[in-house]
Amino acid sequence: MQNNLSPSLSQRLVQLAEKRMKVLSLDPESAMNEIISDTDSQALVHSFSEADLYLLVRKIGLSDALPLLSLASNRQWEFMVDMDCWKKDRIEDHALIHWLYFLITADSDRFIGWFLHEQLELVERYLFHNMELYVREHDQDPSEFPEDAITLDQVYYFRARPITTALNDGDSDVATDEREQFLSLFLDRLARYDHTTFVNVMMESRGVLSAEIEEELYRLRNVRLGEKGFLQFDEAIGIYQPISPQQRRPRPVKPPKTGSGFETGPIPHYAQRVLMAENRLMPAATLLRDEPLFTDVILELTALANQMAVADQKEIASQADLDAIVNKIRGYLCIGIEVLSHGDFSPAFAAATIRTTMIQDIFRIGYGQALTLKWRAEKWIKKSWFFNQGLALGFWTEAGMGLLGGLLLKRPLYFDNYQTGVLYREFDSLSAIQAFGIDLEEIIQIDGLLSQLASHIPRELFHQKSGRLLNFKNLILTLWARNAAGLDADGIDIDMASFRHFFKILREDTTSHISNSVKTQFFKWLSTQSGVAQSTITRSIGNALERLFDEIESELGSVSAADLDPRFIGLFNLVQH
Repeated sequence: MQNNLSPSLSQRLVQLAEKRMKVLSLDPESAMNEIISDTDSQALVHSFSEADLYLLVRKIGLSDALPLLSLASNRQWEFMVDMDCWKKDRIEDHALIHWLYFLITADSDRFIGWFLHEQLELVERYLFHNMELYVREHDQDPSEFPEDAITLDQVYYFRARPITTALNDGDSDVATDEREQFLSLFLDRLARYDHTTFVNVMMESRGVLSAEIEEELYRLRNVRLGEKGFLQFDEAIGIYQPISPQQRRPRPVKPPKTGSGFETGPIPHYAQRVLMAENRLMPAATLLRDEPLFTDVILELTALANQMAVADQKEIASQADLDAIVNKIRGYLCIGIEVLSHGDFSPAFAAATIRTTMIQDIFRIGYGQALTLKWRAEKWIKKSWFFNQGLALGFWTEAGMGLLGGLLLKRPLYFDNYQTGVLYREFDSLSAIQAFGIDLEEIIQIDGLLSQLASHIPRELFHQKSGRLLNFKNLILTLWARNAAGLDADGIDIDMASFRHFFKILREDTTSHISNSVKTQFFKWLSTQSGVAQSTITRSIGNALERLFDEIESELGSVSAADLDPRFIGLFNLVQH
């Protein structure tokens, strides 16, 4: 489709886009001042995408954002109500009370027109649930009505219904005040606008079929939001259906555009941040920035972000909520490109991949890598030795528990352990998934070895209170220590006298380092007890066992036999007295 915008209009749109970017980068107070002080503040506000303006209003706060609400378009108002006033398929009455109060406060006259021409059923349903109406007969005394009932014409009397438990999602006193003020202001403005309309609305609100209206409002809301990528949950969840590289769809070839190439519709800022913020995709995005294709890519990212919000059942109420979605999309796009490039994540290849492949398919290829790892963990854990012994994930120590816990979530997460300030985060590279895969395989191999090594130990021993937390490290090492100290195999702890004897063997009375001969004895014992060839043990979990010896040296390397204290020894399951 040709773009026939005049040069002056195109320049104006570019200027508005630059202003929007500046506003969105400011703190709430500065953003508000920047908009209000603009020579054409209404055009600037109208140029915001509905999502960006909604987030800006939430960021500023409804009570402080009244000037923005007064400048916003009816479509922007409608989007805000659509986003905030529904909980699944039901209207959230407390949120609706809140929004209608602030919208009519922002511009009461325009609110009346918006209500009559676009939101008649929504507001009449609101009146049905929140207003008590009394109609005075010609010979009836007004004193028969409640004292707090208000009338504008001495015929129709109304008051706000008492707050019920159905509206307990916020401060009931605030909700009561907002309802009373809304009803007074709304009905006063409506009566002034047209008294006949006022009477009709009052009477119609008494006979509203609330369930039927709510169902129709929900359908219309879904149509509106569906156009922006907010699909129904059953459809939105499709973004997590993994595909192989061979299943990706080629990007449709579109005819070249003529004219300025500038799209008239505002593109949400958050979608652009997936590519243009400082990250691994930015160099590729720079190569695409001036191509006509770039707008299509941003729109695909917008739809993907909105679809993800529905699939994850996340409320987008702040920039932090959007940042989480943006980071997730960016991470799996990077992983998808890495998969397609076989590890060659160059800007040129990334740009070429985006040119030829739909954004959602790249995401699904990337997400499939994490999902495959999750399925591997779930399949193994059901038949694992530790699980069938009734042991908890903590058996694999903090690192293993974190890894398995992240993979077993409905949406797998990377166990970050606060390295970047959070316990869990989204996967953001193929190397992170591959490293998790290596760690998971080590756990699986150790579990298999334990099933052979501990098969002769009575199951109930694993649940006896030994004074410390049992994990795979102190189980393996304690079984070895018992054997080296000459104890029988029918136990999973060791007394201090026997441990001191083992400690001398471990240290060989020479240095703080464990000698190769001691390590050889350990591997030989493992092989003999488990029936697994020593070469197989070395190949499958040799690195993990070497790290275990490093931990022993770190914990006990500088400690003499006389100074051993069971309270400070965690790698062996010592009997506590």
